[in-house]
Amino acid sequence: MSILGSGEASMRNLRYYGLSKSEYVSCTDIIRSFNEKRMGFTADMGVLFLGGLLILSFVLPAIRLFRYAYGITAFVCACISFSIRKQFCHQRLTGYAMLFFFYAFATSLAIIFPTERATVFPIMLAVFPVVLLDEFWNMTVFNSVCCLLYCLLIFAKKKKSLITYEVFSAICSLAISVVVYYYVQASVVQGFLSLNKLKNVVKALEEARAEMKKKSETDMLSGLMNRSAFIQRISVNTGCAPGSYDAIGILDIDCFKKINDKFGHKHGDDVIVAVSKELKDAFKDEDCVARLGGDEFILFFHNYSSCDAIQRKAVTLLPKFGALVIGAMTGVSVSIGIAYAHQESTFEELYRDADSAMYEAKANGGGMVVSHSLPVHKN
Repeated sequence: MSILGSGEASMRNLRYYGLSKSEYVSCTDIIRSFNEKRMGFTADMGVLFLGGLLILSFVLPAIRLFRYAYGITAFVCACISFSIRKQFCHQRLTGYAMLFFFYAFATSLAIIFPTERATVFPIMLAVFPVVLLDEFWNMTVFNSVCCLLYCLLIFAKKKKSLITYEVFSAICSLAISVVVYYYVQASVVQGFLSLNKLKNVVKALEEARAEMKKKSETDMLSGLMNRSAFIQRISVNTGCAPGSYDAIGILDIDCFKKINDKFGHKHGDDVIVAVSKELKDAFKDEDCVARLGGDEFILFFHNYSSCDAIQRKAVTLLPKFGALVIGAMTGVSVSIGIAYAHQESTFEELYRDADSAMYEAKANGGGMVVSHSLPVHKN
């Protein structure tokens, strides 16, 4: 049983150039891009070379006999090149079609001169398969079938004294193509696997760095950004459009210590999470919200039409928190202080003024919005 398993693994690894199937499949995108470039280049060179021979056939009588073969094959190469770039057909199908027409061209040359030894087909059979990178067995079967068809046509059309030579040279070319194709493509695929692993490592490092950056900027309990990330964010958004207004708000949960004492710290954490969710849902993308720590949050109102619009926005938060149901507790009271930005404002000044306004709201019983220079709004 183990011998059979080992044999199957060896055959599978041979099929994928010494790789496992999963390793080979992981390189599919790179192989597809590689095939597209290599096949496109070969088809373009075929168009130029055969097109040039077609033009020369009108001038040189010696190659006039091949005019139709040149023209048809050049046209097929042009169609294949166009198909590869526009992705009209399956890539592997297009690649095998291109190889088949090249082999057909070489076979036609051998048949046109039944008394001469053919050299084009054996050379093509040995070299051209590297144009397409595919599973080893697929290419081996394809080349074997093309070689068999070639030999059958040689038996039917070639001079009898040349048949043995032609068949022997075709079989030798097939053997060479198998060996060359395997080792050339194996080195290419191994390189692709190394490149793919390197890309995966780079991707993993970038994802890890992004995750670390996100964690360093995020408050773990609330999921909101932390103080340092908030300051960095508003520094990018400094300055508002003409006729627009910015403001900083400080939000603090009223009687939070009593909530912890009555319901426990786990419930207090649930309150912070619920308040954080309401804040995330309430603010637009241009605004931002952060948790400073404990039960204190900081808000950034950006590009509002007026100070009153900012005030109204803050006031709409109060009933939303009042409607929260968290376990056995119904409603959360918050105090919000707001400081409006002006051209010379610094973050420290705005924070100080908003904090002062928030404490004024608490001193007046909480559950209200107090602006640093506007009237008090109570829910």
